[in-house]
Amino acid sequence: MQICCALLLLLCCLPQEQDSAKELYSDDFVRGMARRNVDADIAAGNAKGMQAHPILDVVPAGQTKSVKEIFAALNLDPKRMHLLEAEAMHNVFFLHWALSPSYTLSIMTDGRSYGEVAAKKTELLEMQGYGVRVFAADR
Repeated sequence: MQICCALLLLLCCLPQEQDSAKELYSDDFVRGMARRNVDADIAAGNAKGMQAHPILDVVPAGQTKSVKEIFAALNLDPKRMHLLEAEAMHNVFFLHWALSPSYTLSIMTDGRSYGEVAAKKTELLEMQGYGVRVFAADR
């Protein structure tokens, strides 16, 4: 219950810049950034569910990085994206960012990060993340 309340508080506190003039990245940029065939990954993963999508080689297994560090490693400017949703699944929260017209970036975080953001106003970009994936925007 505490995690659900923290999630609601987080969503209320997040900067929701839904500016339609914001220029998302091109699909070609995303394909190059991912350094893999994301279209084939998406086709295979969609048939098996979200966890079947391959994790991008950004955060080493067993470690975390701040969302800011993840964006930097992928050469992404957070001002060019917006948070679509924060999805809770057990003790994990997925942050889904609009990345391009065809792709969404997903970053896994744990519930404690949400509590810190809601209670201490920790910046969203300082949250610890892992399990970075690219999905089709219309998944």
